[in-house]
Amino acid sequence: MKNLFKVIFVFSAFVVFATITSCNNELHEVSSFNNETIEFSKLLNSIDSLNRKYVPQQDTRGFCHKWGRRALTATVDGCVGCVSGAATCGFGGLVFGGIASGLYDDYMDNIERRMSRSSTMKETTILPVQKQHVIFQSDNGEPADFIDSIGYYHNLILDELKASGISYVHNDTDVDYEGIYKAVTTICKKYGICYNEDNHDKKLAIFAVTDNFIKIMAKDSIPDLDTCFDVIETKKISSLGISSEKMKNLHQVCNKIVNSVVSTSSENAISYGNEINKIVDNSSVSLPIKKEIKITNNIAVNSYLYWNDK
Repeated sequence: MKNLFKVIFVFSAFVVFATITSCNNELHEVSSFNNETIEFSKLLNSIDSLNRKYVPQQDTRGFCHKWGRRALTATVDGCVGCVSGAATCGFGGLVFGGIASGLYDDYMDNIERRMSRSSTMKETTILPVQKQHVIFQSDNGEPADFIDSIGYYHNLILDELKASGISYVHNDTDVDYEGIYKAVTTICKKYGICYNEDNHDKKLAIFAVTDNFIKIMAKDSIPDLDTCFDVIETKKISSLGISSEKMKNLHQVCNKIVNSVVSTSSENAISYGNEINKIVDNSSVSLPIKKEIKITNNIAVNSYLYWNDK
């Protein structure tokens, strides 16, 4: 009987210990989540303060009169780079951001030709190679890493993609995503960047996101990011591997950074991008979030420089 009581006592103690441990772990997870949310909110507030400095009269839905569709090209680029970067841990932001930028310009070419009725055939304009790009480097003296130079390589890829004169948009709305994906990844290899999205469902999901951004943005001369992100959440593209909460955070980042970048001059865009990265580096958000924001910023600034120079 005594042995039985000992067994019962030990078992009860184990259950109590396991319950307490489980509760402590859950409390720790809740606490970590709350702290991350607080730090992210602080970061967004700092970005708001910076935006007031660079874009005092900012109206995120009314700036496109400055340079029309070129602003929207950089906007599509930055947003797709943001989402795909978060879904692929970085490298995908370079590949899919470049795809989005090239396709939006190609798509708008088709629409404008159709509306002008100047030709029923695709007339390709080979653009001169540009060298307008910037590498963002931290102040700690460390050499630039992939995140710092992602916008730089993004523009090199766009140079070659557009200079090839190949169109990946047919019959106005038929987009050859696999074709341009192959072209971009081939160009990447020239610069020592080997990327291949093995998860086929994830790749298709990013293509779907890109398609949404391109076609929604093409309908108007103002950036409707809310509709673009709402469509992503409504479709619940689980293949991206991004939670609903994460998508809302990415939405906020794009609203605050991408739209502000394209509201500045080329000179101020570089300064703005540097200050955004400093704010991010000095923040207390997690390293993955820091990387996601810097990818968005670095691609958006470089895309702005590229298209504003056309």
